Amino acid sequence: MRINKALVLFYILVGLIPYLGTADKIHPQTLYISVLNIVSLGIIIYNSGLIKAFNNLTKTLSHRQTIFYFLFAIIAVISTVQSINVIQSLIRLAEVFSQLFAFIILIYLISTI
Repeated sequence: MRINKALVLFYILVGLIPYLGTADKIHPQTLYISVLNIVSLGIIIYNSGLIKAFNNLTKTLSHRQTIFYFLFAIIAVISTVQSINVIQSLIRLAEVFSQLFAFIILIYLISTI
């Protein structure tokens, strides 16, 4: 319970990530979110086991907000096919999916508090 509150706090602190010498602040933030997603998934699996963690995370997919975000991610994948700059589209797509997984994990963490 206490670790879940700490993880939610770490997700809230994403906006405080410095530039770290990059031209755009979103790249260090995406790296931070990706690492935090991996750590959060590891903690969730460690605390509840693989099968139970998978079942609990799939329950969060039934929330209306998650469904709409998932549909947005599907549209982003489809729009990548027609993009002019494919490399930049793949970078943005990685950001979208990193944020999608963070959103799903956050819903799970908040629901367990």
